[in-house]
Amino acid sequence: MLSFDEKVARILYWLDSKRIAHSNPTLGIYYLYRDEVGVENVKWDACVPVSERVGTKGNFKYQKLPETKVTSVILTGGYDLIGPALKWMDSEAEARGIKTKWPLTEIYIREGDNPITELQYLVDDKEQDVH
Repeated sequence: MLSFDEKVARILYWLDSKRIAHSNPTLGIYYLYRDEVGVENVKWDACVPVSERVGTKGNFKYQKLPETKVTSVILTGGYDLIGPALKWMDSEAEARGIKTKWPLTEIYIREGDNPITELQYLVDDKEQDVH
């Protein structure tokens, strides 16, 4: 989270310097599973919702996230609970016949001492009936 907070701060500073309106919550999109590749090798984007299309250069990019079906869970508690919550979400999806895929999206609804995080996986099959 220290690295994430630093990246978000850079994005917010850049958006403010361009006078581009932005909002909370912030989110991270994680493309590789940290337990498999190691924390130092995780590929991810720090994201901030904006009110308009943004012309970007370098490390900053504008991306419209498409509407899609997801499985999700709201996690209330420390970030150390994310791994167990993902394992639980995987088992619940499998028990319901829901196929999921990466990337994983973590939406940081509230940060600090009592964080609230929404964890989302994409549903793999668009025709799949979600329970």
